This record gives sequence, structure tokens and C-alpha cells, in this order.
Amino acid sequence: MPTHFRALFALSLIAAPTLALAQPSSATCANGTLVTALPGGLGEENQRALTLRSGGQWSLFRGANDAARARMLSDSNPAPLRVAAVLPELLVTHQSAFPMPANDGAMWAGRGRSYSLTGGIALCGKNARWGAIIAPTYWFAENAAFDLPDNPHVVPPYRGGYSPWASRYYYMPRSLDAPRRFGPTSFSKVDPGALTLFYRASRVEVGLTTESEWWGPGQHNSLLMSSAAAGVPRAYARTARPLKAAGELDIRYFVGGMSYSDFFFEKRPADTTRSLAGLALAWRPRFEPNLTIGMARIVMAPMAGRTYLKHLLDPVIPVGTPNAVGRGDSTQYPGRDQLFSLFANWRLPEDGGEVWVEWARAELPENMNDFLDSPNHSQALTIGLQHVRPVWRRDWTVRVGGEYTQTNQSSSYRERPTGSWYTSRAVQAGFSQKGQVMGAMIGPGSVTQRIGTDFANPRHSLGLFAYRIKWDDDSFYTIPRPNGNGLCKHDVSLSWGARGATLTRAGWLEATVTSQRRLNIYWQALGLCFQNEELQIDKRNLSIEFRFRPRLR
Repeated sequence: MPTHFRALFALSLIAAPTLALAQPSSATCANGTLVTALPGGLGEENQRALTLRSGGQWSLFRGANDAARARMLSDSNPAPLRVAAVLPELLVTHQSAFPMPANDGAMWAGRGRSYSLTGGIALCGKNARWGAIIAPTYWFAENAAFDLPDNPHVVPPYRGGYSPWASRYYYMPRSLDAPRRFGPTSFSKVDPGALTLFYRASRVEVGLTTESEWWGPGQHNSLLMSSAAAGVPRAYARTARPLKAAGELDIRYFVGGMSYSDFFFEKRPADTTRSLAGLALAWRPRFEPNLTIGMARIVMAPMAGRTYLKHLLDPVIPVGTPNAVGRGDSTQYPGRDQLFSLFANWRLPEDGGEVWVEWARAELPENMNDFLDSPNHSQALTIGLQHVRPVWRRDWTVRVGGEYTQTNQSSSYRERPTGSWYTSRAVQAGFSQKGQVMGAMIGPGSVTQRIGTDFANPRHSLGLFAYRIKWDDDSFYTIPRPNGNGLCKHDVSLSWGARGATLTRAGWLEATVTSQRRLNIYWQALGLCFQNEELQIDKRNLSIEFRFRPRLR
């Protein structure tokens, strides 16, 4: 897309809401204004803590358009067609030394400054039965250069047919579209963003959407679906309100297609889409309404053309074990691949406490004996907790919490080979959308621990945090190591920072500053354990992030 066209498009994201606001009140819905908000992030954490103290429910299925859709559906005006402005949401980041993954939707935050702008217009149908949200995302990445290793001792050789920017650790047979860098220059793109068309009956909602969606209880990492990548274009069906089933039952289903980035293959293939279908259920039992337990499964497959009808039943079809092959075997048998998770969230409003867990597997056990023999085989895991209590004045609280996530291979790999999380032997490019992993932002083979504390009231928050990430151990162990060379020298980030949010007359402003020290970046130190420490390459990175979400009238 030409640069001047992208600039005009960005201006239209501001102009369209302005035109909608200029309409008379009789021609508007939802008081004339809406806003989209990516799931994940400080604003959502603050809202989650507020509902915990008040005893409110917290959905484990969250989408960028949830608040906007609810606001539209609450307006039952009988007029056949009305409009509302989707006010622009702005996200700006700066990375001083190297890229840092985040729950930032379609945007790829490379080194330097990056920003995204999401906004547009919404249409409301008669009696709130249907609606459309047209809110694309324009984003820019400075994508400044940073050092990428090319040492054959630590990086696999380049393979023809792939882009030179593709990660060499994720060639087939452990395929994943996760480029090391998105090309050599700065660039801008337009993404469908939070585009949604929906129709709601009494108990069911159906529609088409490209919004980012978050499945599961995790605050910083979700194992199957998150906002770490652009939303997947898909058709969906969901419960309009919980079904009565010895409690309350929420159901989500979709079928759609994932796209390659421009930096995976050297030449884009004729078939650029992989199917993705998902099914998730969350149940709140009558005997303990503060407990939510659920399950989710997503299945992808190669797709010739856009034959989505062939994949409608994928979430309930067995896929076998396509990745249960040793690394030395380079054969590929195209077919379906899956991720499956069980999760739970328990909220204790009277005590101000909350605990959650998501346990997932890339391979389902063949039978009960198989599960009991190796329950951790091909697993990924998130565990978290938080405690919120009042301090100072009545409306101020202090929140203390932590979360642990791991996507690296378990010890069962020694007896039973399996692939890395999000990679696939059966489907080229794996579980990724436009070059970014769809689930946990830490990506495959990684482990992270995070702690933090925040002081907050309904209008302000201020907090401190620290976290550690050990990056992609699955790739680390693929490096040839004669005599144990470099075996102890992992790639580890140690980070700490401050963050805050405030409600101004214009809207919510959030800011996060993170100082990161990355030890032995890209595993470039050679030598035996605890030798040649002076050759280790460490990097420091300063990350700054601002988010602005307009205030509704």
C-alpha cells in the first residue's frame, strides 16, 4: 500500500468518528460513542480487580469489541439504522535496543518507536438485533536495526525458500512463522483490526469478526488465544447469555483462517491461508458461583483455497500425534494439528483473593494409562494469583499478584519426542498470525515468572513490577554442543519497571516503563559451563509504552 494512501487512511480513522458525532441524536446509538480495547494490559487488570472487590463476575472469554457490543445491544431504539463513532485508541511503544513481544495486537513492536491507531464507525440495527463495527488498525514500526547472530555455532544455516528474516530455528520440521525482524526498513500497515458484523437472537449470537480475543484466566499470558497477534478473520457463534446447566455455561465457537507474514517464505505461496477452528466452554457451578472451570481446543490445518466448510467440525475431530517424531526425521505429512487446555478461576470477594490456572497439552493422551504415565507430556502451564485489599481511604486498594507461565518441553521428551509449542510438523507456519504467535506472548520453549503490586482507585493506579523470562529453551537445546559447549548459557531477561493509569477529561491514559537486562542474548557465549564468562553478550533495553483510550460520553 503506498505511503500516501496509508497516511490518508490514518486520517480517516479520526475523520470517520468525527462525522458520526456530527449526526443528530435521533440518528445515533449508544449515546453516539464507542471504543475498542485490546484484551490484556493494565486497564483490564484494574477492571478485574474492581470486579473482584465488588463481587462481580469476570468472563474468561474476552474480545476487543466486548464493551462496544454490549453498549450497542443495550440501545433498543426501533429506528432501522443508526450510527456511532468508534473513537480512536492509540498505542505507542519505544524499544531502545531490541524488539520485545507484547499483547499489542497486529502491531509488531521492533526496535525504535512503533504505534498503532484503531478507530472508525459503528452501525446499529433495529431493536439492537444486529450491528457492525468497522474499526481498522493503522500501525507503523520504525523497525531499526539490531544485532542478529550469524555464527554457525549457535544459528542453523540459512535454508533456501525461506525469507532471510525468518527464524532459522523454525524451519520445517518444527515450523513457525515468527521472523527475527520484519524486514530491513521501517514500514506501516493497515489491518482489519476490530471489524465485526453480528446478529443476536434470544440466546445465540452469530457473526463475522477479525477482533483479537482472549481465552482463559491468565493476566499476562494466555496459552491458546490472546492479543499477542492480529485477530484471525473468522465466522463465530456464541451464547448471547449463559445457558442454565446446573449453573451457568458459556460457549464459544469459530472457524476462520490464519495468514502468513511477508517474512516467512522467500516467495509467498499460492495458498496463503491455514484454517483455524476453535471451541471453548466455561461453566460456573450453582454450588460455587465464584468458581469458573472450562476447556478450549483449537485445531489448524492446511487449506487449498478458502474451503472453510471442510473445517467446521475440526474442534471435535481427533488429529493424532503429528509431532511425535524425532528431530532427526525431516519428513512432513500435512494434516491437522491442535492445542488443548483446561482452566479454572476461583474468586473470593470477601477475602479479596483470586487464583487461576490454565493447563494445556499439544497432544491428547491416548488413554488413561497414557495420561497417568506422563501427565506432563507436551504440556504448557499458567498459574497465577492476586490479593486486593482496601488501604488509606475507602476507594483505594493495594493489589499484589504474580503469574508463572511455561511453554518449554517437559522431561517426558526424553522418552517420547514431541514438537515445541506453537510449532508444527503438519502445518507450515504453525500457530501464528501474520508473523506473531497467537497464544502466550513469550512464545515457544520459554518460561516466565512475574510479580507486581499496584495502588489503585476507580480513576488512578500506580504500580511496580518485576519479571524474568528464559527464552526458547527448546531451540537452545537444538544447538550442537561438542563436549557440552555452552550448555549452561541460557538466554535470560531480568526486567523491572513502573506503570500507572489515570482518567482524564479526554479518556484513560496508561504508561509503562521497563528496564530490561538480557543475559547472553541469542545464546552467543561459547565455552564450557562457567568458562569464558567475559565473552557473554548482554544487552540492556529500555521499553516505554503509552496507551490512550478515549472517554465515552
